[in-house]
Amino acid sequence: YNYFNLVRLYGPVPLKTKTASDLSQAQLPLSSEEAIYEVIVTDLTQAEKLMENAPWTSTDGRVTKGAVKSMLAKVYLTMAGYPLQKGGEYYRMAYEKAHEVYESGQFRLFDTYAEMRDPANANSGEFIWMIQREADRAGSPVHNDMLPYPEPSKAISQNGAYGGALAPAQAFYESYPAGDLRTAEKGYYYTEHEAQDGSGVVELGAPFIYKYWDASAAETGKSGMNYALLRYADVMLMKAEALIWTKGEGDAEAKQLLNQIRDRAGLPQNSQATKAQLMNERRCELAFEFQPSRHIDVVRWGLAEEYYSKPLHSVVSKMVDGRIETEEVEVYPGRTFNPTYNKVFPIPQTAFNGTVNLTQNKGY
Repeated sequence: YNYFNLVRLYGPVPLKTKTASDLSQAQLPLSSEEAIYEVIVTDLTQAEKLMENAPWTSTDGRVTKGAVKSMLAKVYLTMAGYPLQKGGEYYRMAYEKAHEVYESGQFRLFDTYAEMRDPANANSGEFIWMIQREADRAGSPVHNDMLPYPEPSKAISQNGAYGGALAPAQAFYESYPAGDLRTAEKGYYYTEHEAQDGSGVVELGAPFIYKYWDASAAETGKSGMNYALLRYADVMLMKAEALIWTKGEGDAEAKQLLNQIRDRAGLPQNSQATKAQLMNERRCELAFEFQPSRHIDVVRWGLAEEYYSKPLHSVVSKMVDGRIETEEVEVYPGRTFNPTYNKVFPIPQTAFNGTVNLTQNKGY
């Protein structure tokens, strides 16, 4: 799992599979992306064999057969695209693993988005794999990090001053289809909330992320909410993607999968299962989640140059007369696509100190 994140974000990295017994063994060269994916697949296929008689789900949060097969589908789908570009065979393998999860009947889309925030649903239903949190000993920072910043004129949650890590750009928020329940108030986003002191509704003046709202943390200031790494909706979209890229646009099975996602969002079930629709549905459904990062999707689809040649905007919030006002500002005006930086990140210098030869830092 960690190497899968590293190779997608940084490209070639040092590949360490054995414990170092002396300092010289800590200095490793960069391994190719191909070699890193080979180890990832080996680990996952071995885990799959070990899980053959194990349960598909685990309400206590352990890694399960469902998690292994879902992750293997994601790995194969990634290998099919950039940079390895293994193509058709890997799309087929991705489909097969996603289909096994789908056909298991052990997972389901929640009927409403509110169910994603119900602690009673942790490690069940739509959630295939989650980071386990416990409020008093291993609290989650996610609730507080997603709160509005600056803090509204009246607090809407305990520890409200610690928010502001992330917020949707207004243009992104408005890009959802009309009537989409994900942008209905307190679907995935919210623009107002009851004051913590019960004195009325606080208008926030802009959309903020409600996807991870923790009602308990709003009262106590401490969050024990688990964080989803793999959702069933993602598996359905992976399966649809593999079908579209192998069988072509308009595939009936892919339509059915996309229409299930659209149906929950309150949208007409008229998907034509085009590549553009699939890409847009991933953008809308999986926004602001760890695993299905938009950047990672764009890169593996070979669209990085097109995507990163467009102006980059960021949201700046400020308090004006007791209200939060937001402004979208262009970051790096006049930027052009950089094939080095816009596909993978530079490896931090500190990671190279004492680890690999500095001349191997890919020219950064």
